[in-house]
Parts: sequence; structure tokens; C-alpha cells
Amino acid sequence: MTSEKIPEEIRQFYTYMQTGRPCNELTGRIDAAVREARKREEWRSDYMMKSLFEMDAIDAGRELGIEEGRELGIEMGREEGREEGREMGDLKRLISQVCKKISKGKDIPTIADDLEEDDVKVIERICSIAAEFAPDYDVDKIFKEYSRNETVVLH
Repeated sequence: MTSEKIPEEIRQFYTYMQTGRPCNELTGRIDAAVREARKREEWRSDYMMKSLFEMDAIDAGRELGIEEGRELGIEMGREEGREEGREMGDLKRLISQVCKKISKGKDIPTIADDLEEDDVKVIERICSIAAEFAPDYDVDKIFKEYSRNETVVLH
């Protein structure tokens, strides 16, 4: 809503709220009522109690929100860790399968086809690293070397 569409009385009330100075009959009456209320000791006491109660409620809400946020963060971290673990397991399994195929003398396109891996570059990279560990093909060492250089999400 543009300022031209805001009624003048609302603008004057907003100005009063910002400055504390009345600028029309309504804000003058509000200001008088506020001054009268401030004078009343009973009202002040009630106001302070309400303020303390509200502050306690805000603090309790904040603590609850922090705890819920912490729990949500922990759960999200666990889920992320599980997903990362699954991806690592999938990659290790693929490396193991590729090494078995290499041991049988199969070429890269055949290995990719046999393992139904669409990204031939993944197979090429594994084969390149695995060659450094021939003829034993230590899957953990190949995985470590592969992981050091890139992160791949398997298909």
C-alpha cells in the first residue's frame, strides 16, 4: 500500500507512536489516557508484572526454539551423514566391481556397460587410479585417492 492510500488519521497515529507527540484530537486523547495511566501506581505495578510475565514467556519461548533448532540440526546432520555414508558405500562397491572387471582384462567402455554406469568418466577415473595399485587393487586406497581429488554422486 502506498503512502497516498493510507488515511490521514492512521498516518497521524503512526507519527504519534513514533514521536510521542499528539497531532490531532484522537492522538491527544490517547496521550492524555497514557499520561493518566502512568500516574496510577496500581496500573504501573500491573504493567510491570505483565512485562515480567511476557519477558519470562519470551525467554521460555526462545529456549524452546533453541532446543528445537538444536534437535532439528542434529537430525539433519545425522541424515546428511547417513546419505554421505551411502554414497561412500556405493562408490566403494563400484570401485570394487571395476577392479574385478580390470582383473578380467575388460576395457573401460565394456566395464561401464557391464556396470550400467552412464558416466564413463567415473569409470575412466577409477581405472586410472586403480592402475597405480595394480595388481592388488586395494579398494580402500583407491577410494581414498579418488575422494581426495573429486566428489562424485553416482547414478
